[in-house]
Amino acid sequence: MVELYERRLGFATSVEEAVGLRVQLGEIHEHHLRDVETAIDNYAAALGGDSRHAVALAAIERYLRDPDVRMVAAEVLEPIYVAQQRWSI
Repeated sequence: MVELYERRLGFATSVEEAVGLRVQLGEIHEHHLRDVETAIDNYAAALGGDSRHAVALAAIERYLRDPDVRMVAAEVLEPIYVAQQRWSI
């Protein structure tokens, strides 16, 4: 299944399509394959195309609660939050 999505990425004709495929890959890796690091990589790639993508943002934000990958998630989110001026005072 992963190979199919990755192959489709090579034929994506828009940023929106590529972002959607990356989110779907992230969900597959997160929920079915239990491969957190690859899931984060795919969600991060999706956010590279659309930094406000709600599903990808929520997924990365969930990982802030996981001590094993909290730093990786924070590194993905920091530039997005800075660009959007999203921080608590």
